[in-house]
Amino acid sequence: MIKQYLARWLQKLWQISELNIFKRVVLACFSLALLSVGLPFVIALGGQVAYSGGDFTSAQKIWRLTANISWYDQDVPIANAGLAYYQSGHVDQAIDQLEQALKITVPKRNCKIRWNLAVALAQRADERASTQPNDAIGDYARGINVLDDAECKNDPEYRDKFQQLSTALTQKMNALVEQIKEQHKRPTDPQDKNEKDKTTSDDDKAKDQAKRNKDYQHDIYDGRYDQQTDEEKERGYQENAW
Repeated sequence: MIKQYLARWLQKLWQISELNIFKRVVLACFSLALLSVGLPFVIALGGQVAYSGGDFTSAQKIWRLTANISWYDQDVPIANAGLAYYQSGHVDQAIDQLEQALKITVPKRNCKIRWNLAVALAQRADERASTQPNDAIGDYARGINVLDDAECKNDPEYRDKFQQLSTALTQKMNALVEQIKEQHKRPTDPQDKNEKDKTTSDDDKAKDQAKRNKDYQHDIYDGRYDQQTDEEKERGYQENAW
């Protein structure tokens, strides 16, 4: 069986060698074209298999390789790598990949990438809320901006869940802003406050409060964006890899 297969292969190779140079060039170009189209597709399938099997580390590596060698639909493997990063707990990398994909995607995949990016931003904001509230507010705001897309708001598949997630992010962001306001109003040490009350006039108190308010405004609007809901966080990504 092997001998017969090898014989046929050698016969075809001999036939090719008998072709003139023009035909050889055409055949070579055609073969390269097929390879350039087929190779990224085949490699991407390996990423899909790894992702489906729960091997998210291998999946993101394969999809990143696919993005590097593919000359078409690069947003697909980049976005899929973002999904794999998210599932493996690397939210920062997931956000980076999804942002890259969003910049180069086509309209038919725009809403899906926006949704997954908003979910990832929401996840990071929730994780930062207790220790980095200003950064969390930035991620919430950024998620809201990502969801603010006219095309997706009119898409029956995404319209309702975009609105629900955007509302949830707005509520979380506003609650965190109010929490920070209260923290700025409340002294950290009651004893220090008593000592200050004894030595500080009413005018000095007013000036101090004005300074606190000014500092707060600077902290809040230092430049970032937005994010997501507890229900969405529990469910994680609502979309699968392509």
